[in-house]
Amino acid sequence: MQIQSFIDLTGYSTVEDMRQNISIGTSGVERIRIVSNGNVGIGITNPSDKLSVNGNIRAREIKVENTNWPDYVFSSAHVKLSLRELETFISSNKHLPEIPSAKEIEKEGVNLSEMNAKLLKKIEELTLYIIEINKKVEGLQLKNIELEKIVKGE
Repeated sequence: MQIQSFIDLTGYSTVEDMRQNISIGTSGVERIRIVSNGNVGIGITNPSDKLSVNGNIRAREIKVENTNWPDYVFSSAHVKLSLRELETFISSNKHLPEIPSAKEIEKEGVNLSEMNAKLLKKIEELTLYIIEINKKVEGLQLKNIELEKIVKGE
């Protein structure tokens, strides 16, 4: 049973049985659909997520909940790849470890919550690499000063 009720001359709403779908349209075109499992589609007739949108979304703010924030990177128990291992991985895979490839993103899309956490992890690891390299540079600078003193006979 399909019940269609017109809201005005340019819009309509359709209830396709109270246990099925509800659709809302304008100018004779469906714009929003709520399916029986509670998923909502805007510009899409078969939403696969709680909210599926076929088009751009603009928001002032988006809050994403994530309980796996990567502060563990700073734990002494965390083992990161050596720079040589990282270079080898990048050479053979053409992307960072734990970050999906461009092909994977094109195929599957990107989960923003997971990606933000992964990117933060990479930033934190890069920070640790920079600190490590800086310590090596400072050590080499001290050795260089000592060698210059020896060469000058001081």
